[in-house]
Amino acid sequence: AAVAAIQALDAAGWRGFNMVIADAHGAYFVHGLGRGHAEARLLGPGVHMVTAHEPNDPESPRVARHLSRFQAAAAPDLDNWGAWQAILADRSGPEGTEINIPPRGGFGTVCSALVALRATGECFWDFAAGAPDSAAYSRVAPAQ
Repeated sequence: AAVAAIQALDAAGWRGFNMVIADAHGAYFVHGLGRGHAEARLLGPGVHMVTAHEPNDPESPRVARHLSRFQAAAAPDLDNWGAWQAILADRSGPEGTEINIPPRGGFGTVCSALVALRATGECFWDFAAGAPDSAAYSRVAPAQ
């Protein structure tokens, strides 16, 4: 229903955007074109990265550098996102490839979120209210 609601809106009211909408039944990549209506497509099972490019697009420098790191990392459990948190905190690499972007020119990573959905629909959300190399993650209680 959320995907359909976004697609029903006139996308001319916003700049282009990429987002992921997910629930226990699946995840959708939604692309707003800045005109017409947003496009959506189902993401298959597995690990995906969405940047300003298409999902998993190797032309995105960050995807090219980090997608394989996430795919190779130990799968997180709800109480230990350790390997994924380490990747998200990483500020190394050539400019434009960092996953945790250092502040420059009014742009940079200002927060980080880790979201897990169980097949039952139960949602877990850990949020760092700052760059993940300096801010701790805290569990956020889902809205009822």
